[in-house]
Amino acid sequence: MRTNIIAKVFALVCCSLIFTSAIAAQEKKPQFLLVDEITESDERDFQIVAVKVQSFLDRLAKEAATTKGYIDIPSNIEVGAKIKSLVDENTALKSRVLLWGELKHPERYRNSLGAGLFLVPQGAEIPARCILEAVICPTINGGSSIIENNRTTVLIFTAKVEVGDEVSEIIYRWTVSAGKIIKGQGTPTIKVEAANAKEITAVVEINGFSPDCPNTKSYTIKIQ
Repeated sequence: MRTNIIAKVFALVCCSLIFTSAIAAQEKKPQFLLVDEITESDERDFQIVAVKVQSFLDRLAKEAATTKGYIDIPSNIEVGAKIKSLVDENTALKSRVLLWGELKHPERYRNSLGAGLFLVPQGAEIPARCILEAVICPTINGGSSIIENNRTTVLIFTAKVEVGDEVSEIIYRWTVSAGKIIKGQGTPTIKVEAANAKEITAVVEINGFSPDCPNTKSYTIKIQ
């Protein structure tokens, strides 16, 4: 009986030590640091933005070479472009700073909180704010054409979607204002029997990427 009690106490002590060590290891794990923020009011005066960005770069220069700088670009396209320009001018630190946001497509990047300036040491997690708010949307193009013969008129509508590797599957759903889809529903290209219609508009709804992205495109053909 006494031997069993000693064994249980020993096991309990071992578990406590392991648990304590795990907590200590977690506490020692490097953490990212929010150094500063560029608020929406700051965006009205680029001198304030420039001072904050430069101060952040100066702070980064004093950190270990393995520490990265993260800036989540604000939705203001003009301010975002100027921040990028300030970073690009600092050639010594440019490779250590990552900018989050779509400068060419501001409608794809929704951030109403201004910009966060983060220091991320090696081994630390990247701020979730920087990852989740950068929305990459596809570009939807395409066209239409007419095939005519003695029996009927067939219209062809094609959607061309340019996406990145992050989209695993694209789902197409077509509707037409007149006529009848005779082939291709669920694919990028459909064939539509015109019947007696003088004009047909085909609308494709495309899913498989962020719900924040525009996902419809329409194509219209007028039939002589």
